[in-house]
Amino acid sequence: GIKKNSMAPWYEEVCKDLKWTVDMELLVAMKAANEESLEKLNKNIEFVKENQGDSELKDALVDKAAFFSRIGDKAKALTAFADAENNKTASVQTKMDLAFNQVRL
Repeated sequence: GIKKNSMAPWYEEVCKDLKWTVDMELLVAMKAANEESLEKLNKNIEFVKENQGDSELKDALVDKAAFFSRIGDKAKALTAFADAENNKTASVQTKMDLAFNQVRL
């Protein structure tokens, strides 16, 4: 789970809550992997904004929100889900799905 999905924010929170010693080497590696993934997601969002339509933009924003959810960064996930929900092409069903994702966090 934590290592496989590079869940750095969640790992930090778990270590703090359980008073475990943080493996700094692991944390740095997970954060680097997360930064690389986030950079790819942001580049994709910029590409979609310039070259594709609103529906594809909504999908790219949902992908970014799902990424934050997967790594355990609740605050950023909630913000990203809200951004996707506010996209003008989000249907009622999509908005409901995004709202349920926010509740799940």
